[in-house]
Amino acid sequence: MSIQNSLNSVTASLAAAAVAGKKAKDAKEAKIEGAKEELDFSTAELANAKATAGDIGNQLEEATNKLAEAEGENLIWQNQKPHRGLTKDALSQKQQQTLDDLTAAQKAFDTLKMKDIAAKAMEARWKNRVLNAHNKLNKLGGNR
Repeated sequence: MSIQNSLNSVTASLAAAAVAGKKAKDAKEAKIEGAKEELDFSTAELANAKATAGDIGNQLEEATNKLAEAEGENLIWQNQKPHRGLTKDALSQKQQQTLDDLTAAQKAFDTLKMKDIAAKAMEARWKNRVLNAHNKLNKLGGNR
């Protein structure tokens, strides 16, 4: 009987080891699959972040040009003197209008500058997540 018990014990141990090995393999495959999903998601989000940063960069460039134009226009009108055909009141109104235009252009530029900073930070965040997902996948042996 003891030989039979020993054989049963060995058989049970082998079966348990096989089940444990299968569970470990399934767990590793699940981790690899999760890492692949994270990589796919992060890569897609990085593409979106790059597109957003590009759009905001283009808008910022336009705002920079408008700001420079408004600064030039304001400078011209602030240095004008009343003359024949340009009354003091008309000049004052034009100076106020160019100053208002300059203020609006500066606010638009400042807003877009902050959006640009935020978009670049988001892009850097997603680049980091893509890198981390690649590293995790490489460690798990699920290279892509």
